Amino acid sequence: MALLNAGIVGVAEAGRLTGQTPKVMLHIAQPENVEPWFDDAFAAGILDFDVIGLSYYPKWSSRNLHELGQTIRRIRHKYQKDVILVETAYPWTLRNNDAADNILGADSLVEEYPATLSGQSRFLKDLTQTVISNDGSGVVYWEPAWVSTQCSTRWGKGSHWENSTFFDYEMTSAHSGFDFLSHSYSLPVPVQFRFTSGDREATAPLYLWASFLEGNDFAIKLVPENAEFSYTAMLPAGARIQYQLYASPDIEEGLLSGAGPRGADCA
Repeated sequence: MALLNAGIVGVAEAGRLTGQTPKVMLHIAQPENVEPWFDDAFAAGILDFDVIGLSYYPKWSSRNLHELGQTIRRIRHKYQKDVILVETAYPWTLRNNDAADNILGADSLVEEYPATLSGQSRFLKDLTQTVISNDGSGVVYWEPAWVSTQCSTRWGKGSHWENSTFFDYEMTSAHSGFDFLSHSYSLPVPVQFRFTSGDREATAPLYLWASFLEGNDFAIKLVPENAEFSYTAMLPAGARIQYQLYASPDIEEGLLSGAGPRGADCA
């Protein structure tokens, strides 16, 4: 943690020297590792940062696309940070074009998405829609241009990623993998929760639990402003949610009298 915090401080100091305000991202590989790592980081005293980055490769993850979306939405609200999928890839063929073994082979495939141009394109579009629907801020592809060459790496001669790029083996033009960047996606809608303090002290916080938090082990702290509490979440249009209010962060003990569960639809 001392090293991480020193890096965060260094970024801020470098920004001040150049008149910039660079954002700080902490990047963890695979969605199942994100929450345990950040829980430990906050417990150990991580300084302020801006963005959570995560990698997602089906080959190395135990979570499917739906579970990836649940993870993104959960950590988005739990830690109150932007979330970006900063590394992902999918093969468009299993055929090798050089002597270097390809990293993403048959063990990287998801049943609904074959190793074809259309399979790669559909996977990336569905993946990106999953990120967007769950209030993620973006998707970055690794590595669209690591095509086969006569160059050598420590592991072989050629490219270990050629079958997952956005160029075919003739390399005359980019193929349909790039299409996910210009695809038309369904955007979530802002859903605002607003509560008045009632008989409670206007300075005391409330704690909001909602089904979109993807768990029942934490609630969001709401600080009153002019005797009103509010919270905004980006949720898929038409989603059905439930919510409850608590007088304390202990959601086992702090449920307000007559406060739930209540339901609402995201218009």
